[in-house]
Amino acid sequence: MINFVGNCNHLVNWADVVVHLEDQHPPILKRAAPEYWLDPTILEPGYSNTSIERNIDKEMCDGWVAANYFFDSAVWLVYRTETHYPKALEDAICDYLNIRVNWSVINRVDPGRTVPLHIDPDDDPSQDGDKKVRFICQISPYSRGQVLTVSDHAYTNFKVGDIYQWDNYLNEHSAANTGLTPVYYFSIEGFRND
Repeated sequence: MINFVGNCNHLVNWADVVVHLEDQHPPILKRAAPEYWLDPTILEPGYSNTSIERNIDKEMCDGWVAANYFFDSAVWLVYRTETHYPKALEDAICDYLNIRVNWSVINRVDPGRTVPLHIDPDDDPSQDGDKKVRFICQISPYSRGQVLTVSDHAYTNFKVGDIYQWDNYLNEHSAANTGLTPVYYFSIEGFRND
C-alpha cells in the first residue's frame, strides 16, 4: 500500500527533467529475462550483486520462469542520479521528505512494456530497516493504461508530482503500460532524519 505525502511540483519542473534525461547519456536498458539479472558479465555497471542480492534475484527469476512470464515485454529504461539528472533534484526531494538518500532512480516504461512483480535486490533489511522509507512519484502526465502495483494494490491516474510513501520499502511491486505514451516514475529510498 502507498499513502499520499504531498505534491513536489513547487520544487521540480518534472516536464523539464523528462525532456533533458537523455541530453548527456543514453538510458540504461533493463530486461527481466533471468540471464540479465543473474549473469554478472552483463549486469548494469556499478551493480554490486551481493550474495543477499543474488539469492533475491534467483528466487525472483525462478518465480518468473515458473509463471511462464513473457520476457520480450519485460523491458524498461533506467536513469541515474548525476548521470541523467542532477544531484540537486535528489537533494531537494530529500529535504522535502526529511530523509537521507540511500538511492534514487527514474524509470521509464514504454507502451506495451512491463516491469514484472519483484522486490528490489539492493534492499537489504539489515541496513537501518526501521528508519528506511521509500517513495514514488509519477513525473509524466497520466495516460490511460498506465498501472503501478505495490503489494496487493493497483494504482493509476496519478497527478504529476504527487509523492506517495510505501507502507513497507520491501513490498513487491510492478508496473505495466498498456497505454499509448511512455510513463516516467521517480523513486527514492532513504533514511528518516527524525
